[in-house]
Amino acid sequence: NGNGNSNVKESQLQQSQPHRVSVRHIEHEYIIGDQIGSGMCGQVHVCVHRLSGVRYAVKIIDTKKFALNPGLSPGDLREEAEMMGQLHHPHIIKIHETFEVGGVIFIVMELVTGGDLLDKIVELGAYSEDNAREVMTRVLTAVEYLHNQGIVHRDLKPENILLVADRPGGSWVDIKITDFGLAKRANQEGLKTF
Repeated sequence: NGNGNSNVKESQLQQSQPHRVSVRHIEHEYIIGDQIGSGMCGQVHVCVHRLSGVRYAVKIIDTKKFALNPGLSPGDLREEAEMMGQLHHPHIIKIHETFEVGGVIFIVMELVTGGDLLDKIVELGAYSEDNAREVMTRVLTAVEYLHNQGIVHRDLKPENILLVADRPGGSWVDIKITDFGLAKRANQEGLKTF
């Protein structure tokens, strides 16, 4: 309308809409780089947004591998991606956007570079009591948030707790929970696997 308000309204509308899987081609938006990890459902690579140059992680899930697995059908995997995109907590990996191309789901999420908690515990031999308390406080606030959203993670372990950054001499307590492949949403009928 020429007065500049349309961009604000459009932005507010996008923020209020639920996260949806896009059918656009990811290669138009991102450059996919090296593999940095893998999980139960797929591989994780570094990717770079073509326009902004911002680095993210992208989880690549070939849905055909799970077509006959109860709770891991392509529809269930799409639902998991949409559910994850609706989560907003400082200690849960943030989903930026999701693509689906030819039976493959690409979940673009924030990139954290500190490795997982298990590797850090093995490297250090042990966490100090103060650091362990701080990590557990952050994990439990995230779990409380998930439960308040009606979501049960069901695979919470040190390998699914990522460190935001590896800081030599630091306390290594800034964490993010990831890998919601076995998460379930609680409803009136009980739990539904994603």
